[in-house]
Amino acid sequence: MPRLFIAIFLNCCYLILCAQPRSVQTYTVSDGLAQSQVYALLADSRGFLWAGTQGGGLSRFDGRKFQTFSDADGLLGNNVSALWEDADGQIWVGTDGGLSRYDGTGFKSILPEKEVLDITGDEASTWVLTTEKVYFTNNEGEDWKEIAFPKPYLQVYCVLHEQNRMLLGTDRGAWSWQNEEWTELVGEYNASHQIWSMYRYLRGQSWALAPGGQFFSVQGDSLISRKVPARNPTVFYVSEQGDSWLGTQGQGLLVLPKGGRKWLPIQRKDGLGSNHVRAITGDRWGNIWVGTSGGGLSCIRYAPFAAFDQNKGLPDREVYALSEVDSQGVFFTLANHGIYRQTESGPVAHLSDTELSGEKIKSMARDERGWWWMGTPGNGIKVHTDSSWVTVDACGKYILDMLPAGKNSWWVATAYEGLSLLRMQEDSTGLTFRCQTFGREHELPIGRIESLQKDQQGRLLIAYRELGLACWEPNTLHWQLTRKDGLPSNTVRAVRQDSIGYYWLATARGLVRAGETPEGMRLVSFQNKEGLQSNNLYCLAFTNAQELWVGSERGMDRITLDAARNIREVNFYGAEEGFTGIETCTDAALTDLKGNLWVGTMNGLMLYENKPVRVTRLAPPLLSLAGIQLSYRPAEEVLQQPVLDGWGSLVVPRLELAYHQNQIRVELTAQDLAQPQDVRYEWRLAGWEEAWTPPSEQRIISYAKLPPGAYTFMARAVGEGNRKSDVIQLPIEIIPAFWQTSWFRGAVIGSIFLLLGLLLWRIFHRRLKRQRRIAEGLRLENRLLELEQKALQLQMNPHFLANALQGIQYELNEGAYKRASEYLTKFGTLMRSTLYHSRASKITLSDEIENLQHYLELEQFRTGSRFSYHFEIPANLEVDLIEIPPMLLQPFLENAVHHGMRNKKGDGRITVTFAEEGPTILLVRIEDNGPGLAVSHAKRSSDHQSTALKVIQERLELLEHSTVVNPYQIKEIKTKDQVKGVIVEVRIPV
Repeated sequence: MPRLFIAIFLNCCYLILCAQPRSVQTYTVSDGLAQSQVYALLADSRGFLWAGTQGGGLSRFDGRKFQTFSDADGLLGNNVSALWEDADGQIWVGTDGGLSRYDGTGFKSILPEKEVLDITGDEASTWVLTTEKVYFTNNEGEDWKEIAFPKPYLQVYCVLHEQNRMLLGTDRGAWSWQNEEWTELVGEYNASHQIWSMYRYLRGQSWALAPGGQFFSVQGDSLISRKVPARNPTVFYVSEQGDSWLGTQGQGLLVLPKGGRKWLPIQRKDGLGSNHVRAITGDRWGNIWVGTSGGGLSCIRYAPFAAFDQNKGLPDREVYALSEVDSQGVFFTLANHGIYRQTESGPVAHLSDTELSGEKIKSMARDERGWWWMGTPGNGIKVHTDSSWVTVDACGKYILDMLPAGKNSWWVATAYEGLSLLRMQEDSTGLTFRCQTFGREHELPIGRIESLQKDQQGRLLIAYRELGLACWEPNTLHWQLTRKDGLPSNTVRAVRQDSIGYYWLATARGLVRAGETPEGMRLVSFQNKEGLQSNNLYCLAFTNAQELWVGSERGMDRITLDAARNIREVNFYGAEEGFTGIETCTDAALTDLKGNLWVGTMNGLMLYENKPVRVTRLAPPLLSLAGIQLSYRPAEEVLQQPVLDGWGSLVVPRLELAYHQNQIRVELTAQDLAQPQDVRYEWRLAGWEEAWTPPSEQRIISYAKLPPGAYTFMARAVGEGNRKSDVIQLPIEIIPAFWQTSWFRGAVIGSIFLLLGLLLWRIFHRRLKRQRRIAEGLRLENRLLELEQKALQLQMNPHFLANALQGIQYELNEGAYKRASEYLTKFGTLMRSTLYHSRASKITLSDEIENLQHYLELEQFRTGSRFSYHFEIPANLEVDLIEIPPMLLQPFLENAVHHGMRNKKGDGRITVTFAEEGPTILLVRIEDNGPGLAVSHAKRSSDHQSTALKVIQERLELLEHSTVVNPYQIKEIKTKDQVKGVIVEVRIPV
């Protein structure tokens, strides 16, 4: 008896292990498939899936898109019935127009005008079944041999190559070709003898199928009958996991899990393209691919999640709230349709009264009396008693969550009124409801509440839309977490506490772990960079102490934690893993008493069962080179030789490039039929960079201006779950030009240093000599300038002296001795001042004005007061600080007196005005009311030259830093074309 019990127990456990949840995804013409009738399938060694169609040609699928080949591409026919891959990876295609072979670049015609029905073979030979004969050859396809059918009237269907013989399926049973002769296999037929499909599992057991539910194992020269629940089996396949797959005509697909005893159906109602199955194959990732007649191509994947949605009979989509009742299981709310209960046979309606029609129930719970309490966003709280419905709006109409607070009392979270406590009393008059609202006077933040929970100490955890998370109990706010405390977002949608006391928060910008310490709350955030598929989180649930599930708008992340509750691994579950609901609802995740995970989504209820499953580690992606470019041109074109074959493999040991071919672009491609949308790439260029790049979606990598040297480009593909492909390597050698070689550089550098030394020595000596010459020249030039300036000053003195002496002589001749004495006194004063300043290069403006006044007084005395003079000096002009060359202005006054005042009888007038023109120019204006320039020139002798004016011109030009273009200007003063005098403007740099 104990042995029997143990055997039954082990068998049940094994059946549990074999019962794998699966999802079905179907591809049709709208997805890019060439045609909807798929009669042949092949999963090749490079990760591609090939689908032969009836009329559309051949389709190749890489997990993302289909590529179609037809007779326009060189295929011999568009009705494809057979596919096979040889030992060299070439694809053989049997069509109604003959046999074609694809090498990655194009098709080669092998047996034209032969209708091919089937292809088989091994590493050394290929066998092709046509409607006329059997052909076999080596894999080169050059030397074909023919084998006639055992009977000329036979209709043939299929061919199968075993180790030392070939099997042929016909309408008259199965035949064996061995030792150059045919032998008919003896079969245990109970219906038709048509052997229309055969299959051999991993070079071991061979199987044959016939109409009437006949399924045979091939044992020597006999066909041993096996029972299958299929009227018309069409194709048989055994996966690498050991599951048996049987295609039928009309009954869909049947699967017998390894070790199981019951065939499980997968039909069109489960997502299969059609119930008429014509081809089955499996890929290296464990997917089962099914070709159907009229329904396209279906893929059956292992799916950890089971979905209960409209395809499974639910009348609507959104599941907003979940609850578990010990004796009855899991309940959930369905938009507009009330409460449903999950049973072994699927969801069934539990409360779908008209009272709930059109209601979106956001929260629900069942009290100890069996009454249901439901919160709605718009119609308050709905209570279903034993016999009636009660609507409660005492706490508001927009109820988002409810949590038991005690017997007949509930904590109520609302959208606008904040947190309330609802109490119910029952007496002879009926039910009475009272609501108490809590706010700031109770130390509670006021805002829209997303969800409610209780921590291990019984305190309320209140998740707000805009105020973060608060830990509160009546009249005491223990703590509140917001962005200023380190939260990535103030929107918190769900919160859970783990077994060691950490709080886990689902926020709008990531997952947060909060720990309560004596110093306060300590927060750690986890986001995309830690592996989360999305930062926009909606729900949380623990399935065990170290396994946390997090829901987002993209699916579910399963987070494995270590003992310290740090993230150890993150695995994403989406539609391809059976989580077809995709977008999760707020705080709609529940772990039941059996450890099963239930998740409410915007498209049904999702279930992850807590039971042993036969986990198969997914194979990594398959990586290859899609192309290589040099300076934006194909490498083959630049190098004038093949670089890659049609499958992306190198046909050269390395890329040998010239020095100028140093701009390289490599394109990668990876096949991952398990999770094609999650493939990432890593790479590095050894010899140029040390570390691998982080995984990214970028698959085109460029390097520009690489220096000569030896490099190795290395790349690998990374699938979901850190599945890394083998590393592919591309050796690259950039050959330097002769001027880039080390010997040439050494010679050039040596020569440069030698020339530099000689040049520096020569420059040093030439510069030394030049500096000496320049110093001596500057000394002489300065001395010369000083002498010239003194000479110019001395040139003015004799001129003035002659005029002054003539004046004194005139007075003496006239007998005016007193006037001559006064004249001589003034003349002496002027001469002393002139001699005093003659050795100075510059004098102050005040001294120059004093000299000019002495001069004009002397002239005024000499001419008998023919004129008057006036000096206009601005009050802000710093005459004691401004310095100008001495005797610079006297010649202009001399001209004004001698030429302008000659004919004046006491009405002559000379005005001297000083002004600043900018920060560095002193402007001097000398005006007289004489007859003008024309009269003065007429009275001069023709050879008269104004020596003084030329001297002044030269002196002004010699002034240091002079930038004045015209140092002085002389022009007439005119009024209505009548000359009123002469004005001289002199600009002196100061």
